[in-house]
Amino acid sequence: MVRIISQENSTWQGQVTWLDGEQTESFRSMLELIKLMDAVIEKRE
Repeated sequence: MVRIISQENSTWQGQVTWLDGEQTESFRSMLELIKLMDAVIEKRE
């Protein structure tokens, strides 16, 4: 689940919580969010 807390400098800041509920990560930009998601996908493959 992605929770957008604010939008500054034309990008999002917020938190992403994995559906298993075990991990929550904060992100400061859309690029950081994409990198977090990509890292999780790589681990599961």
